[in-house]
Amino acid sequence: MKKGSRQQLPEDSLERYDLSKATRGRYAGKLATGTPWRRLEDDLAQAFPTSNEVNEALRALLALRKVIEPRKRKAAA
Repeated sequence: MKKGSRQQLPEDSLERYDLSKATRGRYAGKLATGTPWRRLEDDLAQAFPTSNEVNEALRALLALRKVIEPRKRKAAA
């Protein structure tokens, strides 16, 4: 197929695109290691729709943790 004839194909035709050098899952390895992505459960994602809101809530919990002393457990007899 000549380069000029590719422009005449409909845009949704796969023959229009040259996929000979395409790689499958090119960025999958980057997502699996070293990225700060975390998945929230659906109910939490509704309560905290942005990452800033999640960060603020976690920082508030850390601040409370420093203020409130954890209860000491009784030693097992």
